[in-house]
Amino acid sequence: MVGFVHEYTTIACKVYVIVHGQWEAWESWIACTKLCGGGITRRKRSCDAPSPAFGGRFCLGGNISSIDIESVQWEEKPCNIQPCPGEQNWSM
Repeated sequence: MVGFVHEYTTIACKVYVIVHGQWEAWESWIACTKLCGGGITRRKRSCDAPSPAFGGRFCLGGNISSIDIESVQWEEKPCNIQPCPGEQNWSM
């Protein structure tokens, strides 16, 4: 009687779970660009709490034009808008 030899190949199965990105908390505002006369301050947050993975979507919300190539969203606002000492305020 002729015997049959069976070959078995074990294939490791990996299950990937879709991970949707979430924004981390905003960092603190950085120093104003000017001490007086109107400057800009900025803060940032990253899409890495967690980062999107395995086909998950990028973080929702926020202004897409304020997101840079590193998935960091920036927010800015005016600061130190008071006139500098010695400057005339001509508005009435």
